[in-house]
Amino acid sequence: SIYESLLKWGFNNSLGLSNKIKLTSYKLEKQYFTIANISKGETLMDIPKEIMLNIGQALSILNSSKLKTQYENYITEDSKSNQTLNDISHIQQSFLSYILYNVNKTKTQGKETKKFYEHYKPLYYLFEDNINHLPTSFTEEQINTFLNLTSFGSFFELMSSYLMGEVNLFEKKIFKEEINLDEYFRYRFLVVQKSYNISNMTTIAPFVDFIKRDFNNPNCNLSIVNGHLKIKARRDIAKGELITIKPHTSNNKYSFFFYGKLYKELNDYM
Repeated sequence: SIYESLLKWGFNNSLGLSNKIKLTSYKLEKQYFTIANISKGETLMDIPKEIMLNIGQALSILNSSKLKTQYENYITEDSKSNQTLNDISHIQQSFLSYILYNVNKTKTQGKETKKFYEHYKPLYYLFEDNINHLPTSFTEEQINTFLNLTSFGSFFELMSSYLMGEVNLFEKKIFKEEINLDEYFRYRFLVVQKSYNISNMTTIAPFVDFIKRDFNNPNCNLSIVNGHLKIKARRDIAKGELITIKPHTSNNKYSFFFYGKLYKELNDYM
């Protein structure tokens, strides 16, 4: 199965995973449950940098001076543009999305591309999620409802224009090739959903997406220790409990646009 292959890849690259938790199907989702009592402070998951992915690792493995120059040019062009989000996290997210999109399209072309794909192939399960529930997939009627009846409308329009600004920059100045929007946007949105800020780098991490999000009473914390992403128990956890961590902190406009979810605990709940 996909998970067994992912697990094997993880263990071959120093993944630490407690034998007190187990991935179980629950309400149509695969989530981690405890199969034994866990003490406060105990580490349930230790994800090493070898199975995470950021711009630095991608450029290193692909080993392309052209791609490195394109990344540097993109940072420069983005800083001059008023049509994109001039923010380093969005720059990293969008460029990494393009790399994943392009490698998946040309995975057998070139030694370095093949090397990248073969190493990170188990990570591509993260980008198989259905994103048809996101606002960018709404019908015209649904879009008009949000534009006319909610405060979300102007935010959706702004974010959509920023994303198209990124694409236009890629197509006209950086890569100078046409980009398949459906495919690219799949990576673009899922990179946001699956990544974390580790040492100021947008970093994609596997396994954490199988952990349930809970604003009110999460039983685990996510922390970064020496470049490793760790999940530790914030209290004693009884056998049979669902493992939970807090979601990303944002507002509901951002959450709904990129995640398709609203939370009562966030601003702009509707």
